[in-house]
Amino acid sequence: MPASHQVHTIFKSDLFVLLDYRCAGGRARQEEWPHAHEIVLPRSGVYVRRDAFGEVVADPNQILFSNRNQPYEISHPVEGEDRSTVILLAAPVLLEIAARHDVRVLDRPRRPFPRAGITTLPRLHLSQQWLVSLGGRAAALEPLAVEESVLTLIGEIFAQVFSEDPHAAAPKTPGTARQHRELIHRARLILAERFQERLALDRIAAELYSSPYHLCRVFKAETGLTIHQYQQRLRLLHAAEWIAENPRGNFDRLALELGFASHSHFSAAFAKTFNLSPSDFRSSVTGRRLQRMSKILKA
Repeated sequence: MPASHQVHTIFKSDLFVLLDYRCAGGRARQEEWPHAHEIVLPRSGVYVRRDAFGEVVADPNQILFSNRNQPYEISHPVEGEDRSTVILLAAPVLLEIAARHDVRVLDRPRRPFPRAGITTLPRLHLSQQWLVSLGGRAAALEPLAVEESVLTLIGEIFAQVFSEDPHAAAPKTPGTARQHRELIHRARLILAERFQERLALDRIAAELYSSPYHLCRVFKAETGLTIHQYQQRLRLLHAAEWIAENPRGNFDRLALELGFASHSHFSAAFAKTFNLSPSDFRSSVTGRRLQRMSKILKA
């Protein structure tokens, strides 16, 4: 890789790889061969990419696509550094998400992207800023949360790509609805049994004989929560019960036993959910118990 390029891995799983890509520019043209299907979200700077689709100006208003092993040429008509967030997608994941919006993608599995790029929406741009912010803390986050967020973002991108798709998915049949309910029922059992673990989306999906994207999409539709949100809520409800039963218990130990990365991570999640810090919650439940005991003693 040329010295003018810097690539930092933000997150890596069996489903996708997230990269922070920075290029110092230069006037020389460069040819590249992507070894995976790519979604490129430019964040700053500008360059020109030329491939089988034609020529496109890459700036922060654009989202670019590259099919695996489809070469492209990069040039920098404007001096200066450019930065992008790059998502390298596993082919089965990409094909499944794309086929949700255009079934014809399955007829061209080696060329799933139908165009060079699209003009991004502001909310999608904010989402990619969140992806970049993972750089310094991805190791502390749970894979499940990152995977669901990225797959949701990819689904939104494809929804925009195929926004005028005449092959929209048909409404669910009674049989499909029943299958979805059964799938989510089994997913809930897994979460209830293993909510303390740092679960990965592809492992859960494999246990349920589902694909990761299908599972997280159906789970959100059926429950109103993402899988990670559901898991997090189980943890926090368990924490509330534990605090009520153990008024002198150690929060650091509780946080680690429940699967949180740290005490601060646990406290922030607890306060966001209950609008009350763990310490304040402890004080409130202890106070109520003291009041009840006082009434009993006075009786």
